[in-house]
Amino acid sequence: MQIGGVLRVFLIGTLLSLAASGCSTPVSPPSTLTSPPPPATPVRTHPAPEVLQTESPSQVPLSTTATMTPCSGSEGKITLAEIDHPSLPRTLPFRVYLPPCYDEQPERTYPVLYLLHGLQGTDAQWDDLGIDETANTMIERGILPPFLIIMPWQRTGIEIETAVIDVLIPHIDQTYRTRSGPEWRAIGGVSRGAGQALRMALTHADMFSILGLHSPATLNAEGLILQWLLAIPMEQRPDVWMDIGDHDSLLPSAQSLLTLLSQNDLAAIVHIYPGDHTSDYWRAHIADYLHWYAAHWMNASSLEAWKLERIID
Repeated sequence: MQIGGVLRVFLIGTLLSLAASGCSTPVSPPSTLTSPPPPATPVRTHPAPEVLQTESPSQVPLSTTATMTPCSGSEGKITLAEIDHPSLPRTLPFRVYLPPCYDEQPERTYPVLYLLHGLQGTDAQWDDLGIDETANTMIERGILPPFLIIMPWQRTGIEIETAVIDVLIPHIDQTYRTRSGPEWRAIGGVSRGAGQALRMALTHADMFSILGLHSPATLNAEGLILQWLLAIPMEQRPDVWMDIGDHDSLLPSAQSLLTLLSQNDLAAIVHIYPGDHTSDYWRAHIADYLHWYAAHWMNASSLEAWKLERIID
């Protein structure tokens, strides 16, 4: 692992996790559109693998290079819903973040981000971390394009992979104005949720192209992970982000899995920030997380500018 006094944060390394371990409790288009805007060209990035550890968080300001027009209509909002489906032992509650101007632009369609909670969390965890307030600010300022955020609750008895893949995603695509295809769909999670997101992204590469692992809880399952990874064609492997606190007890297992994945040609953006396995840690980096996911739905030049801003000279 390369460690220096002044380090660059760029596309490299990678990390994983499965289910196990716990998670601490815990920023103007017209009002109507007569036709949908032309879709951006989603960008896939698969650089050569290399391991990098960062010693301090990036202090680079949020990107202002995106060319989206800020929304001047309604604010984004979170609504609560649930699904009663015969394949589930009980109802599946979930929260939906609808971006600013969703109602005012009925012809527009949107990318979707699925976020999973940790072991002791519920569908409220990301809401409590301030995901909607941060998304509103960044979208309203034109920093990021508008997108939906879906936050399911893994209640006791619910197998989350079945619930998300077989029930939740079809329901969301039928109920809301989403863009289809893995290039428009991202998944991520904190702690145990990060491990579950990893499993889904690797075993359902036709569903997701973007993966976020935030303080991932790890289980010694390198064999399974390697099996899943090698089954995915190179061009279908997801773009990966991993971050974890430098005082997180899960850091050693994260680093060993980072090595495993980097040795098998899966690259990622990796950040090791000051902090522990706490809500305060995740809350401090919500804007960076949203940048990572939504940057893929900018145009190519905006994404490249975003990458350059992550370099610390």
